[in-house]
Amino acid sequence: MVSAVQDDGHKVVAFAEWLRDSRSHECDVWLGVLNSADLDLVVKHFAAIPRRGPRAVQLFVMDQEQLFFRVWMIRDGRLQQYASDRPDETDDEFWESQRLKRV
Repeated sequence: MVSAVQDDGHKVVAFAEWLRDSRSHECDVWLGVLNSADLDLVVKHFAAIPRRGPRAVQLFVMDQEQLFFRVWMIRDGRLQQYASDRPDETDDEFWESQRLKRV
């Protein structure tokens, strides 16, 4: 799964073409795209689902105004966020080394 700004779309397409030539299948991935969803509710519902292998699942969540996914995993019997949320898109530090401008 790749998420990128639109200006890098052609690079993502090139990467996807390179992947398509690969013959190995590592895992199954399910994708859902939600518009105007209550992400706190989505995360809470994800945590409540009983699983045979809870440590083997990850939830990638990105809100409409965000530019990177937040990764949630079940560890020690509880849901925990593993992707750093700082700096985020509202912090000047997030934009320092990038040619992108805050939208």
